[in-house]
Formats: sequence, C-alpha cells, structure tokens
Amino acid sequence: MSPMPLTRACVALVAFAALVAAPAPAPARPGEAEEGAGARIAARPPVRFQRATDLLPGAVATARAWSNDASLVYVENADSLAVDGSSRRWTFVFAAPERGESRAFTFGDSGRVTSLALPFAFDPPSIEDGWIEPTALLPGFAWAEGPARSAVAGAHVAVLSRGLLPGRAGGATTWYVGRVRGPGAVLDALRGTTLSAQGPGLAGDDTAVDGGGDRNLPAFLRAHQAPFLARIERDRSDPVRMRRDRSRALAGRETAALERLAASQAALDTLGRGAVEASGRDLERALARLAAWRADEAKAESVLAASEARLAAAEKDLAAARPTELALYLSLERRARPASVRVVVDGTEIARRAYGATEWDALDAGAWSEVVRATVRPGERRVEIHVEGADRRVSQASWAGTLPVGSSSVLWLQLHGSGEGRESPPRLERIAGTTP
Repeated sequence: MSPMPLTRACVALVAFAALVAAPAPAPARPGEAEEGAGARIAARPPVRFQRATDLLPGAVATARAWSNDASLVYVENADSLAVDGSSRRWTFVFAAPERGESRAFTFGDSGRVTSLALPFAFDPPSIEDGWIEPTALLPGFAWAEGPARSAVAGAHVAVLSRGLLPGRAGGATTWYVGRVRGPGAVLDALRGTTLSAQGPGLAGDDTAVDGGGDRNLPAFLRAHQAPFLARIERDRSDPVRMRRDRSRALAGRETAALERLAASQAALDTLGRGAVEASGRDLERALARLAAWRADEAKAESVLAASEARLAAAEKDLAAARPTELALYLSLERRARPASVRVVVDGTEIARRAYGATEWDALDAGAWSEVVRATVRPGERRVEIHVEGADRRVSQASWAGTLPVGSSSVLWLQLHGSGEGRESPPRLERIAGTTP
C-alpha cells in the first residue's frame, strides 16, 4: 500500500477541479419513473457523517491525476455504516484499461487520502452516472414494510457496483445494503427500486473475511473477490456484453461523449421549451386582457342602453299631460364622487338621495341618475341643491325661475370632479319643459 496524504486545501482544490471537469449527468431514460427517488432526495434529512457523493468529486480528480482514462467501477464504505447511509470514510475503486491496473482511493472526513493498488485485475463495467447515494435510499426502506425493510436492518456495508445480480439485472448499477455475508437488499441505484431482498448473487469467502487476502481491501470486495473476478471474466468473453473489436477504453470514452451530447441536446430542448412556454404565457395574458376589455364594453353598453331607456321614459312623461312637475337629473364628469344630494325648493327639502360605488360606476359610464320627480306649486320658485362629497365637503348650486301651471320642467345637475385639473363647482340648469 502506498499512502498519499493530502492537506485539506489540496482536497478542496481537487474537488473543485472535478466539479468543473465532470461530465453533465445522464438524462433520464425513456419511460423511466423517477418520482419516488426524486422525492426521497428532496426530502432527505441531514446525515450524521459523509455521503458518498460528497467525496466523489475529490475521488474522481485524484483518480484522473493517476490515469486519464480512470473510470469508477466500485464504491464501498470504509468505516461503520450509519443508519442514515453515511459513513466516516468511503473507498472508491477506479480501473484504468490502458494501464491494465485498478486502484482504490479511500477518503475520510479528516481530509486524509490513502491509495491502494489492487493486486488483481478488477475491471467490471463502469458505474453509470446519476446514481442515487444511500442516504436518499435508506429512509425509504426504513419506512417500508415487508422483506426490504428487514433486509437492510443492521446493515454493515453499502456497496455500489455493476454485476451484483446474476442474469440481465446484473448489468445495472446497483447498491447492496446489508451485511458482509448474509441478508441484505439490492437496490437499483438509478431508479431507487428494490431488485432483490435476498442479497446479491455472490457467494462469500470465509477465509478472505477471517484472515486471508489483503486486509486493506474493502470488506465486501475482500469477501467476494473470487466470485467478482469469475463474473468479470465471464462477462469479458461474452460478445453481448463486450465487443471484441473495440477496446473498453474507447467504449467508455464513447459513452461519455454520448452523455455530453445528450446533455447538450437536453439543454437546447429546454431552451426551446422555455421560449415556447414564454410565448404561450404572453398569449394567455393578451387573451385575458381582451376578455376583460370585452366585459367592460358589454357593461358600458348595458349602462348606456338603460340610460337611453330612462331618457325615453322621461321624454314620454314630458309629452304627457300632467300637473306642474319638477324632475331633477344628475350626471358626473371627471370622476366626481357625491355621497348624498339634497333638493330644497323655496327653503323646504323635498328629496334626499345617497350614492355609493355602484351608482358611481353607472354614472362614470355616462348614465344619468334621476334624483327626484315631484309635483310642486307653479310660479316663481327657487331650487337649491346641496351636494355632500365622499370627502365630506359640501357644495351648492341653485336655479330660480318660473314653473308654469300644468307643465313639466327638467333640471340637470352636473358635478365636476377634480380629475387632472381643478375641481369646478356644481352647475344646475333647466334643460327641458313642456306644457300639455
């Protein structure tokens, strides 16, 4: 074993370089359901020790400094595994096909890094990017019922690799969480689903655990070294798993290039969808404004139609034979806001009417409001109007004239608001009169 101590500053620098140089995460596979795993990752609580992903950037940078074509093939906790899936130390095994070597790097929370050249050719297929670390998986199994929950109870190791299960499922990137030898659960590391609650399809080696082999190797790898190597050798000669006319280093680089290309395409697709969604939102806002404008137009037309009907009724009343009558109508300009209008004829109040928001909206739309229609004595009369505004200020207007016997007279009260200029006093004038 050749230890390589690094200072904390060196580890931080290496981790930053790995974050800059690491390829983008692989896009989701078509039809893949990731809602459960994504919810676990978003809801995961703070962990007790170190996550595997916390130390991964530093491990990748250290391995790339050792060999440019180094690829991650195995991860295992190098210290006790906490119930939340964290550990004080983690071991990352990298294979370098061009050099024909494999090396294990152990990182811990102290910042010290140790390196070990594996005494055997350990080069299973590379671990796929985008794997979920166990701190996002174990809480889900702690809440679950059935064999999966009991399988991970009292787990000693968490192992990430490919080839942990026989058959077709063995080619996936999987976590094994359980004991070094005995029960455990195999989980799909990309989807977070359970593949087996009976443990991996690898037989343990008692001599390797009790005293044989290199004690510096990860415990699970040391216990299952022979089955691992047998399966790797079998997969290497399988034409379905590996084409003989293409080196594994080239295949790995091709995979990385395809991943980066897929990430770039995903980014372009995201930008395109963002532009389309932005245009759609602008269109929806424009349609909403158009609908509001149409509603206002319909309301204004309704108010105008009601005003025309009222004027027509007033004209009809004026044309009919009736006693001496006085009618007073009110209109607003520049958003005047009367609260009440009092009508006084020769010092006697004959009517009082209050106004509010509903009446103001109708008057702002151009409608006229009938304040009073009353029978009065003919002759010389003085009509006074007292207007109290919404701000409690009172203004007055008056009209003096002759009301002929048997005639109908219409007075028009105009109130002017302040608007953008100075507020004008109310104006009262006679606009119509008929004699039957």
